[in-house]
Amino acid sequence: GTPNRQVLLPNSKFPVQDSKELQPVNIPAGTNQQFWITLKVPDDAVPGNYSGTITLKCENQEIGSVPVAVNVLPIPLLNPYYTSSIYYKGELGGSGSIGAGDYASSKNETQFRAEMINLKNHGVDNPPIHIWWDRKELDSSILRKTLEIRKELGLSNRELFVWGGMTGAPQTPEAIETLQQQVRRVLDITKEFGAEKVYFYGIDEAGKTVLQKERKAWQAVHDAGGLVYASTYSGENCFDTVGDLLDVNVVNGSPEKISAVPWHKSGKKLFNYGNPQCGVEKPLTYRRN
Repeated sequence: GTPNRQVLLPNSKFPVQDSKELQPVNIPAGTNQQFWITLKVPDDAVPGNYSGTITLKCENQEIGSVPVAVNVLPIPLLNPYYTSSIYYKGELGGSGSIGAGDYASSKNETQFRAEMINLKNHGVDNPPIHIWWDRKELDSSILRKTLEIRKELGLSNRELFVWGGMTGAPQTPEAIETLQQQVRRVLDITKEFGAEKVYFYGIDEAGKTVLQKERKAWQAVHDAGGLVYASTYSGENCFDTVGDLLDVNVVNGSPEKISAVPWHKSGKKLFNYGNPQCGVEKPLTYRRN
């Protein structure tokens, strides 16, 4: 057969899910293994210092321990004034199988729910919706199910960021009309779930030349009732090029304060990513960013 042929197994035959309890693990001699520990502080916890110990055992014999200390401050954190999101590529697969659908990382419903809960528990309150919205055969049932799950789990559907597809840079009247039809279909469905603002993704990490070519597409999205977000490079101030059409500028790298002024003055938003690229265990870094 085909060497790279993908075999899809239903979840009933290949059940993959997190264990509810910590399970034993085999670590080969002479190697090390990293573990991530999440400590959840109850909302009603009394402020103060808490300490404990993580014990490592092998065949029921203690081989080491790690002291853990947490200082619970008397400061309740308010809901952030900013949008906390992530470049999330998971989507519901049409057949309920792992890897089914149009994207290799599509999820069955159990997985998708678990990942939405995990993101919310870690403060990501508005992950984008990854769906191939720019195709004629948009699966409206998948989009509706996605929005239903978000609503059920307490993720707001008022302001939505959709991607998977992109606005592209169509130039002909026929291509522009097709783009507008696609945008309107998504808007019709999302409005059923209370969406007030829906952002459609432009070409990823485009420079000024490509951004200039996208102007017709972005104007078409606006005319159809949608909004536009896209990533641009830090240090390449593109406000003069697309500042009137790009509603959310997702800046790659550390944004320059002087470059933010015209965007904020015009009522536009700046997002930030790759600052730093990949996660570091310093929450304050991201709060400051």
